[in-house]
Parts: sequence; structure tokens; C-alpha cells
Amino acid sequence: MKQCNILRTVTGKILLAVIAMTIPVHGLYAAQNGTKAYVLNSNYDTSGSTISTIKVNVKHTNVQATEDILSQINQDSEIRSYKNYLFVIEKYQGDNIIVIKKNDISSPVNQYAFPEGTNPQDIIFKDIKNAYICGLGSNDIFLVDPVKGKIKKKISLAKFADSDGFAEPKSMAIVGHYLFVALQRTVNYEVTEDSLIAVIDTKTNKLYDVDPETHGKQAIALSGRNPGFITYNKTTGKIYVSNAGKYISDGNYAVDNYGGIEVVDPATFTSEGMLINDDDLNGSPGSIVIYSATKGYIASGDFAENIVTPFNPSDGSVSSKLSGTNSSYIPQIALDKEGYLYVTDRSLENPGIIIYKVKNNSKVSGPTSTGEMAPTGIAF
Repeated sequence: MKQCNILRTVTGKILLAVIAMTIPVHGLYAAQNGTKAYVLNSNYDTSGSTISTIKVNVKHTNVQATEDILSQINQDSEIRSYKNYLFVIEKYQGDNIIVIKKNDISSPVNQYAFPEGTNPQDIIFKDIKNAYICGLGSNDIFLVDPVKGKIKKKISLAKFADSDGFAEPKSMAIVGHYLFVALQRTVNYEVTEDSLIAVIDTKTNKLYDVDPETHGKQAIALSGRNPGFITYNKTTGKIYVSNAGKYISDGNYAVDNYGGIEVVDPATFTSEGMLINDDDLNGSPGSIVIYSATKGYIASGDFAENIVTPFNPSDGSVSSKLSGTNSSYIPQIALDKEGYLYVTDRSLENPGIIIYKVKNNSKVSGPTSTGEMAPTGIAF
């Protein structure tokens, strides 16, 4: 165990302390030597998070996870990866981004803040000097230097705000030189307004009008509501939107026409409508990944149970749920470059990472523990 330095702000406030521990983790598998994943873990009831570095070797079933405890970090956080860096997004009541080098996760290199209440949700990278950040509590898209934290520009989405004054930008994708921003447009968290996708031209960093024949700057109108995740697939040339739709008071998903997987054509800036509705997914859609023109996966469920379901992005057909994904909560699924799907399983009794082989949807390992806390996000 090693004790590391403590980062401080200019006012002397302690930002985070890091303690590195090496713990054995058994059963993880991936396709080639040296596959590495970075897993963000957290508790529901206490502050603090950990990052587990998962090193996997195909010839061995035993691997090592180095767990680094980030004290005083908001447990409501996400993790992203770009080039040689990891970025931890502190969301609700956090309003920070922590920058960490992959080769030394025990010593964060920077931490920068956004205005109180921003509630940052996503960061997407144009290059190492330019990234875009959106937050549910701000109508601005922040163009920043992602490592240094300098805010270069704010791009307002206020014209798309609903009756509570916010557009609620949640998730983003870059296609060519256009940034697509999913706007939930929930009113005090109630799903009552139509959702949109705003488009920003990254060459000019200004809003792009998707319908010049209509007065004013227009966004893409969605058929679904409450988009939580969007992802672009180069093979199909389409954007896939995971719309959570409505929830009802008991935590189950509502029977409506607003939940499901929606397809957007970035070439024409139009929605092609729902590909799959939430009834076919047995719950409100969550994290989504697209492997090919014929294979994608989506997490779905309600407050009691989450599952992962394979689907065909081309024709909307749905396969049987993946074996072993009956979890109380699956916040994220992710694909590595070797054809394996990683599932973050936050079950109360046996949380961990579950790995599947995309070729045949077979379960390879897991749930494998990533330390004392349950996994909430993963990056490569």
C-alpha cells in the first residue's frame, strides 16, 4: 500500500487523496495479452470512489486489479477515456472533472470546476486540445481544453429550454464536424415535453440549423423522450438514441410510446423513428453500444431488475437477454476492441464486471469483483 500526495485548490481545500492497493481479481478474460480496462466504482450511501485498473491476459484466468481510492469524490460520477488520459466526471453536486494519466492513476494531474449546479453529464473529444462538456443544470455546452480545464467558449442551448428553463443536455456524439447533443427537456424531472437533438458545427462552434426553411434555428425532433445515451456507428452511418421514456411512481417503466431505441440520420439531420420500443426490451432503455450493422446491445429494466439484450440495428429484431444479467442496476455496458462486451453489474449481493464474447453472446466470466465498491462505469 502506498500513500500519495493530496491535491489542493488555490484556497487550500483538499480535493482528493489517493491510496493505491493491489488486490487479486479472478476470472476476467479478454482476447489478447495486455488488454486493460479502467473501472470506476462507488457506493450509494457514502462519498468516495475507486478506480480499478484491470489487466487481462488471455493465457491466465487470474489477473490483478490496482484499486485507487479517490476520497471526497462524488459517488455520482462517470469515467471517460481519451488518448493517454482518464476523465472522471463528478455530476450532481460535484460539478468537477478530474484528469488522470493512465500510466499513473494514483496521482491525478488536474481537477477543474464548473459553475455550481452545472451537473456535468458527458464529455466528448474533438482532439486533445478541444472537448465539449454538457450538463443537465446548464444551457451551455462548454468548449474546453480537456486536460488543462480552460473554458474556451460557451455555446448556448437556451432557445431549446422547456418550461423549467433548461434544455437538459445529457449525451453527445460527434459525426464528421457536427456535434449532436441529446436534450431531455424534462420539466423538474417529469417527462412531459418533446425531446430534441441540437446540432453544433464544430468548425464554427455555433448552432447549426437543421431546417433552414423554418424560421429560427431548429433542432432534430425526436419521436421518443428522455434520451439518456446516444452513439454513432460508422458502418450503418446512423446515430442510435436510447430513450428512457417515462417512469411511474413505483419505479417501473411506463407503458407509452416514448421509450425505445430511435434512429437518427446525421446526413439528413432527421429522425427515422423508433427502431425498437421499450416493451420489446422489457423495460426502460439505458446504456447502448453498437458493434456492427447487425449486432448491438442495450441495458434496460426498471428499479428492481436490469438486463442486457442483443438486437439488430438494421432490422430492429431482438434476441434473448444475455445470461447472467439479472441485476438490480446496470449503469453502463462497453465494448473493447477485441470483440468483448463488458457489463457493470451493481447487484447488492455479488457486484462486479461480467464479460461476454460478442461473436456468440456467450458469457466468458463474472461477475468479477473490482474491489470494495461496486462498478459504475468503465473505459479503455
